[in-house]
Amino acid sequence: MPATIRSYPQVGDRSRSNRSQSLKLARGRQRSFARTELVKSRKKLERKLDHRVPWLAYPYGDYDGRIETLAKKAGYKLAVTTDWGSLQSASRPFALKRLRVLNTTGVSGLAAMLGG
Repeated sequence: MPATIRSYPQVGDRSRSNRSQSLKLARGRQRSFARTELVKSRKKLERKLDHRVPWLAYPYGDYDGRIETLAKKAGYKLAVTTDWGSLQSASRPFALKRLRVLNTTGVSGLAAMLGG
C-alpha cells in the first residue's frame, strides 16, 4: 500500500469505506449479500489502515432504507450518499448529502455552503 494512503488517517482521520466490490447493493441483491459486502469492506480497510473505519460512502448513490439499516448493523456510524445538498438531518446519519466543493470554490465559497 502506498505511503500516502497509510498516512491519510493521520491527516484528519477521515477514512471511509465504499465496499469491497463495485456492485450495487440496493438493487436486486439479497440482504445477506449486501450485509456481507458492507462488513468485508470495513474490515479490509481497518486491517490495512490499522484503525477503525466508521464511515461509509455509497458509490453510484445506491442506497435505500434497507441498506441504511444494514450499514448501521455492520458497524458504521454514518454514511454519505451521492446526493448533493447542504441540509443534513440528524435523524438520518446514514443518508448524509455531499457538498460539491471544486478547486474553484475557495474558502469563502465553502463558508457560504456551510452557512457561515
